[in-house]
Amino acid sequence: MHQDIKSGFSRILLISSGFLLAIAAIAHAITLCLGPPAYGIMGAGPDMARRALQGDWRPAAILGAIGLVLLLGAYCAFAGARLLPRPPLPALRLTLFTVTALLLGRGAIGVFLLILLRLNGAHMETLYIAGLGGSSTFWIGSSTLCLLLGAMQLAATSLSRDLY
Repeated sequence: MHQDIKSGFSRILLISSGFLLAIAAIAHAITLCLGPPAYGIMGAGPDMARRALQGDWRPAAILGAIGLVLLLGAYCAFAGARLLPRPPLPALRLTLFTVTALLLGRGAIGVFLLILLRLNGAHMETLYIAGLGGSSTFWIGSSTLCLLLGAMQLAATSLSRDLY
C-alpha cells in the first residue's frame, strides 16, 4: 500500500514536470521561430538579441540546445509516468537525473549570481558585462522555475521504483 502511494505521487510529479518542461521547450521553439526581437521579450538580454540580429549563429544554437534538453526532459518524464513509450536511451532514470541536475544547477547558478550581485552592491549591468545578460526579473523567474522543476523531477525520480 505504502509503495502504491509513493508510485502514484511519483507519477503525478512526473506528469506535472513533463507538462511544464514541454511548455518551456515550446516557449524556446517559439522564441527561435520569431527570431531576435523575441529574445529580448523572453528576457535573454540585449547582447543575445544584438548578436542574433547581426547574424551570429550562437544565440540560436544556445536557444535550440536548451529547448532540446527541455524536450528530452519532458519526453523522459512522460515515459517515466508511462504515458509515452520508453525512449531508446540506456537508462531512463539516469537521463531523468541528468536533466534534474541541469535544472537544479541552472537554478542554483542564477540564485548564486543574484546573491553575489546583492552582496557586492553591484547592478544587473554587471551580468551584461560578463556576457550573461537578462533582467533581474528574468534571472529570478527562470532560476525559480528551474529550481522548482528540478525539485519536482528529483522527488519523482527518487520516489519511483519502476523507472526501468
